Amino acid sequence: MDNTDNNLFKEKWILCSERLPDKTDAYLCTIFVVTHNSNYVTPLVYDQRLQNHWYWDDGFKLNGDKYKVLAWMPFPEPYKAEEQAECSGKS
Repeated sequence: MDNTDNNLFKEKWILCSERLPDKTDAYLCTIFVVTHNSNYVTPLVYDQRLQNHWYWDDGFKLNGDKYKVLAWMPFPEPYKAEEQAECSGKS
């Protein structure tokens, strides 16, 4: 990935300190895992009815003592091609 692609990707992240999602839905999130002292990207569900509550996709609430949601973005649109190609893993 060149620097231009990286800058385009960074612009899509929305910091939680700036704004939270305006509807209940699944989002791509950057979380800080306290026990690993590292950032990870993972899908989470935001529930607007319970403001500032994030859930794993299995329905369990995110434990705020172990995980901090730093930024989020809507999922990108699926790839669309004229022909269906399959990733076979072969080189």
